Amino acid sequence: MDREFASLPLTLAKAEVRDGNTLVGYASVHNHPIEAEATGMPFTTFFRPGSWKKTIAERGDQVQVLLNHGFDPQVGEKPLGVPRVLRDDPTGLYVEVPLDDT
Repeated sequence: MDREFASLPLTLAKAEVRDGNTLVGYASVHNHPIEAEATGMPFTTFFRPGSWKKTIAERGDQVQVLLNHGFDPQVGEKPLGVPRVLRDDPTGLYVEVPLDDT
């Protein structure tokens, strides 16, 4: 299966570590153009308000947070953690992720 890779500018994808080991921030924001590439073809995509609600409701317990979408050469597909909070709010996809000790 081909992966879609899309990323946000660092000015929008702000995250911080709280309490020493919890990553807090937005994995995606609404209504912002994202330049992406899938199967070698570039395109622009947008996430609209509510776009994550169905996935969160149906498969939110299966979500893992990966460094650089799992493409990091040292970390690979090892999850950084599993979201404790995952919600689609007016800004975007908000997450709180207790980081694994590894």
